[in-house]
Amino acid sequence: MTPDNQTRHVEGIGSTIQLSVAKATAAEMILEDQVTRMSSHGQNLEDSLRVAREKIATSEEQASTMTTHGRTFQYSRRIAHDEIARLTRALESETPRLLA
Repeated sequence: MTPDNQTRHVEGIGSTIQLSVAKATAAEMILEDQVTRMSSHGQNLEDSLRVAREKIATSEEQASTMTTHGRTFQYSRRIAHDEIARLTRALESETPRLLA
């Protein structure tokens, strides 16, 4: 191989290496951009999960409060029902005396 051919061959290899480095650099930049976007998406997902968990906790608190109110209502209803039954019995026991 002549010196000129060797020089062209080395220059060709150098150009190929430069092209490969440029492609690798471009690929690295693309990957870095994708990692940045994935990190952003991951953060958005974490934020969405946090909000969903907060909503679930709020719903559970509301359900607990409603259950407590329901029990209080049932207890009050039972007391009122017992009072109505007591007054009905008292009225029924007084009715024969009033008619006599």
